[in-house]
Amino acid sequence: MYQKDPIVAYLNLKELFYDVRMRLYHLGEMLKRKDPDLAGIQAGEDEDSEILMPFVETAINRVKQAMLKRVGDMEVNLSYGCEEVQIFLYPYNRIPQVDAYKVADMLRKSIHDYVVNLCMAEFLTVVSPQHAVPFLQKDESLLYEVTKCTACISGLVRRRPTNLAGI
Repeated sequence: MYQKDPIVAYLNLKELFYDVRMRLYHLGEMLKRKDPDLAGIQAGEDEDSEILMPFVETAINRVKQAMLKRVGDMEVNLSYGCEEVQIFLYPYNRIPQVDAYKVADMLRKSIHDYVVNLCMAEFLTVVSPQHAVPFLQKDESLLYEVTKCTACISGLVRRRPTNLAGI
């Protein structure tokens, strides 16, 4: 049975883009000491809606796919021109509503980390593919952190009985 009130996780797009730009800036500054041509890794504010927004949509779709099996029902409001992504989760009735808000905060942080990492990986894949490898390697572990946050609001898992006596 689902809870009536949804758990809402808000992601501020300006914060997402700012984190991506700052991390790319620091990466570019670090790498241009070795090679001045790598200063072009940095992203500017004008690239938010044109270049980084499709990467955010891709990341949100991957999060939706990973969480769809774990939560009862889910809606995501993401449209052009909006300043935040709203993720509405209708969890199973397993935890008190107060704890659901704590889960929403943990979920927001883990989704934020995943989206920032994926945006950086996709951007670096286009600009400098050899520097995208560490970010692509962290992709699965960060997505696992997102699904781990939803474990306490997911439904009960039924396991089939097994005979372990023959081991």
